[in-house]
Amino acid sequence: MNGDSKSDVYTQEKQDFVQNFSQIIRALTEDEVGHLDTGDAIVQLQEVLEYNTTGGKYHWALTVLVTSQELIVSSGP
Repeated sequence: MNGDSKSDVYTQEKQDFVQNFSQIIRALTEDEVGHLDTGDAIVQLQEVLEYNTTGGKYHWALTVLVTSQELIVSSGP
């Protein structure tokens, strides 16, 4: 795989992640937001995830994801 196709894979993964990010947040938090005991903590979790992820740190996560996929493909049968 050449450098351009790796960049394309990264770009596609980034687009997929950004498109699905709100669904990920909703899946992680929706059941507990109104709960009396954990509601405040869940709201804070949501804020932390949104701040850290959309603040640019998701680049590291995407790099790990794409690298892992490359390793899995290259070590295939």
